[in-house]
Amino acid sequence: MHLSVEQKSDIRHFIYYLVNGTLNFDLLQNKLNDEYHEILETRPDVFYKACCVYINQHCVNKTLQDTSRLGGFVFDTIKGTRQFAFETWETDYEVKGNDLNGAFKSFTLWFTQFVTPSGETYYDYIASMATFVEQCFAIWANVIVLEEGEVNNADYAIARVSSYINSYFTNTEYDIQDWEWELY
Repeated sequence: MHLSVEQKSDIRHFIYYLVNGTLNFDLLQNKLNDEYHEILETRPDVFYKACCVYINQHCVNKTLQDTSRLGGFVFDTIKGTRQFAFETWETDYEVKGNDLNGAFKSFTLWFTQFVTPSGETYYDYIASMATFVEQCFAIWANVIVLEEGEVNNADYAIARVSSYINSYFTNTEYDIQDWEWELY
């Protein structure tokens, strides 16, 4: 079974808001000024941890949570403050199992560490801005298949995203099918 349209939409919107800094505009854009994107480009740990908090909340609550609060988490992580209270289960960064939670964390970790054959890295992905990163996560969300609560094609989904990233940076033709990069 593929993810629902709502799940796919929530994932891609969260990623878009995270990268463009609008999870909590006042905190991320006004208080960090132009620093936000520079920090996100050079701190894959911030990206990964924010994604973990998002998926932990999503798997419990089944919808995109208060983006302002998620933005507060990002701000606190960057600044080393604790203005927003998060419970231990929300800040669990471990990849455990192959359910949606574990597969999403595993994919996010892969995304922060993947180097293209031509040398592009996480820094380049974030520098390419929100729509590029959103598309990567949309492809992943469209391709994964869950059977009895477990993702059974995580490697294939990552291979599809890898193909997209490589094509994007080498300006070669995409071999992504229309349904794979549909934005919901």
